[in-house]
Amino acid sequence: MKKTIISHDTKAATARIKFEHNEVVHEADYNLKMVIPGTEYVFDQMGVDFTKAHQLKAIDKLEATIQLQIEQGVITNPPVDPENEYTPPPTVDTESTEKK
Repeated sequence: MKKTIISHDTKAATARIKFEHNEVVHEADYNLKMVIPGTEYVFDQMGVDFTKAHQLKAIDKLEATIQLQIEQGVITNPPVDPENEYTPPPTVDTESTEKK
């Protein structure tokens, strides 16, 4: 599993993360307080800040979840639409046409 944190706002506890595993690429924005249900409520009740260290632990938990979902086939690469697939224009050999 390869994880790339594209952006991480520690004040808002949000991050854009790209995961790559078994040739599947998944990139999305996450509210790190929502990774583990009840996190925001528990931290508020305890009067504790959701620090960068806590957020990095949430990202690790998210990584494990995403890896499992990729392995189970829940997350896959989006299908390629053959109608919109890029086909380069044909090349013209100008040297052979100039000699004639």
